[in-house]
Amino acid sequence: MTAEAWRLASLGLSLVLLLALGAAGGCWLVDRHYRPLLDAANTDLATARLARDNLETLAGEQVESWVTWYWLGMSAQGRQPRL
Repeated sequence: MTAEAWRLASLGLSLVLLLALGAAGGCWLVDRHYRPLLDAANTDLATARLARDNLETLAGEQVESWVTWYWLGMSAQGRQPRL
């Protein structure tokens, strides 16, 4: 290889390394920017799931209460004398 070829090869390698370093720096900056937002979103998601599970439990209890009330009422009607 000639000296000119070595110079072009080293220049190309330097350019590739500089681009890789810039990409890594950009990834690091993006991570620093979005990490707090992702943490807040994950906290909100956990809170929403907890609230959804709580509402699902309460709805199940309400349905159970209505069914019990309905069957107690139906059995009470069966015990009343018919006029």
